[in-house]
Amino acid sequence: MFIGSRIFRPLLSGAVLVAALFASECPAAEKGGQKSSAVSAQSAPKAPAKATKRVVPEVPLYQTPSTTVEQLRKVLPGTVAKLSKRKPVHVVVIGDDLVRMSARDTTDGNALLAWSGQFVNELAREFFYPGGVRLIQPEKGRPEKMFDTRGEEITMRVFAVKGGTMQKALALLSTYGAEAPPDLLIVGFGLHDQLSGTDVMSYAKSLHQVIDIMKPRGVDMLLTGPMPCLREPVSLSLGAARVFAGIANDTAVETGVAFADLSNLGAFVQFGSDEPVSADKALDAVVHQCHDFFQWGAIFDPMIPKEAMHLKAGQTAYRTLAGLTPAVPWQVHASSIVRADAERCMATVVIENTSRTKLKLDLSPLRLPRWTPQDSATRIELKAREKKEIKLVWQRASGAADMRFPAFAGHEAVLRLPLLIAGGGTARVEEVSAEVQPLAVLWKLDTLFNQEGTVTIDNVVINTTSSELKDVRWTAEWNGQKEQGTTQFAPGANATLGISFDLPKAPSARRVASPLTLEMTVNGSALRWERAMEVSQNFGINEEVALQPVGAGKATVTMETQADKEALKLVLGFTGIDLHADPSGTAVRADINLDARSYGSRLTLGSTERITTIAPTTDGPAIVGRIAPWAFGTGYGMKFDEQAVAASLETQGSHRQLVISLPRSYLYRHEWAVGNGNSQFGINARIAFAQKDGSFTPDGTWSLTLNGKHGDDAEGLAVLELTDKPTTRWTVVVW
Repeated sequence: MFIGSRIFRPLLSGAVLVAALFASECPAAEKGGQKSSAVSAQSAPKAPAKATKRVVPEVPLYQTPSTTVEQLRKVLPGTVAKLSKRKPVHVVVIGDDLVRMSARDTTDGNALLAWSGQFVNELAREFFYPGGVRLIQPEKGRPEKMFDTRGEEITMRVFAVKGGTMQKALALLSTYGAEAPPDLLIVGFGLHDQLSGTDVMSYAKSLHQVIDIMKPRGVDMLLTGPMPCLREPVSLSLGAARVFAGIANDTAVETGVAFADLSNLGAFVQFGSDEPVSADKALDAVVHQCHDFFQWGAIFDPMIPKEAMHLKAGQTAYRTLAGLTPAVPWQVHASSIVRADAERCMATVVIENTSRTKLKLDLSPLRLPRWTPQDSATRIELKAREKKEIKLVWQRASGAADMRFPAFAGHEAVLRLPLLIAGGGTARVEEVSAEVQPLAVLWKLDTLFNQEGTVTIDNVVINTTSSELKDVRWTAEWNGQKEQGTTQFAPGANATLGISFDLPKAPSARRVASPLTLEMTVNGSALRWERAMEVSQNFGINEEVALQPVGAGKATVTMETQADKEALKLVLGFTGIDLHADPSGTAVRADINLDARSYGSRLTLGSTERITTIAPTTDGPAIVGRIAPWAFGTGYGMKFDEQAVAASLETQGSHRQLVISLPRSYLYRHEWAVGNGNSQFGINARIAFAQKDGSFTPDGTWSLTLNGKHGDDAEGLAVLELTDKPTTRWTVVVW
């Protein structure tokens, strides 16, 4: 269906998955004759580090300014109702590394110092909770409170996934977050989404999924854009962050939940006048001012900001919700974005001076993974209340490294382009966004399972102009196949364009990955859309399948699966590889992703978590790493014991193998119908071997699947059928 300005929101059937999300217990499974308890964030923690003692004397009831309360009440109604009466309030924070306060000093893991903790602390101060904020189950050795004070408290629970993307949100909520339903849920993903190539469609779907489940339960929500990072090239880091912040902001507006922009540079950058630098140095000036936030002694880490930046971000988030953040003295309006040809987009942008004084602004178009600005930085001068129209051009970037990042979103007709504006004593990355003219293509990116013979990719094509488009010729290509035709579109109309291709003929190929292109000629101009498509044939138990080299490796690496009533066994075999150890003694590292949801659930949106196994050069037991409660798919919520997973490195003549055996009881959401081709697992196996110098590189890595989906994305996995007579069906992944 279409929402707002032609934004396509796919049906989120996965949202019904957590029917009893906040039941008193999470799912339990039989293990060793006893039931495993509901998941907890960690086993019984040791007493946290003692906080500084500071006793607060008795004080009269504190009343916050009515304007602030009423503004906060608009965006956090349930929470403010409790805060105003100083009742117990519980906050749950889910997000990536930053919500736990990743750091390179002793502040590491002190979530009270992270931006989310600073935000909650501002609420405690504003509504005068004498006891402040108390962290439930802090990390080992970290304080549960900043100060040893007594009185009413706001409790906070933080669940962070290292390297986590928005797809982890529901998994966190259906396990850890279900233990104590929150009054306020803070969602802080985006940093790793922008770095890993997550399609903004997947980001938006996962965000909607969380809102669809939490909002009807009366939970207030705060969505945020990612904090800035200075990873090179900085133009790309700041530009990509703006896109995900824009998606989160639009989603918040659409669904009526709160939003705070943590990537707003105004919180971290200030200039002494309205002429900070020359136009071509505006970006350098921003980087210079932000540099100290990432300088850890002699080490500069562009991905990990210091406590000072977290403090500013948390305070800015609070001031944004309270209506206390001063507006920048300009507004940006994108009147149009037109595709001049297959390679260029021309944006017409209107900049308005909203102040009552003359304003000088430095404009610096920023990069995106697939779009590079062709215009240099420029300075414009605006009289009070004056508007000025400028035109900017972005060129489509090429190259294998960029192919993970699509040029256009799959779910909306809008293109979002970043523009850094410095002036008026501050700076901000603005989003230049508008419908792409004359045509937009919304790709159906849901993975297609159990395909036979041919596969059809349905795309929604939209005429974004007010004119009829006649005789539109189109050509689609994939894996040497070509399909073409002619169509037309009424003004503002949309239509489904089905593109069909023959699947490979087994056994000539079990896996094929190739660019997927669609070219449409409109009024004499050829426009091109690019994706990629991987097809992999389903395989069965007791069947040996080859893994693909990620780099230039020439060895033979295979996987065979076995199943009985006790376990699912994975045998990763390799020939022609001499094992070497890294400095820690690790020679082999295998990552297994397994989607063990039931058949119907597995066809919906979901995520897994890799299970890592390491082994030395010699035969014997291997070490299995921590198994996340949601490792086997969204909806799982068990505390797993990795020691129950048997793993060993073995030698069979000239052939060596790493054997991993997963207990059947751990896969308790799977129907386990051995012999039935519809009893399936989503699976990927990735194995890496240390090189002679002890390093792990792509040249020593093999993988079952090699598509652009995030490694934990359930839709990016191959399919194992729980039978020794598998079908000839295929799994089709488009990214």
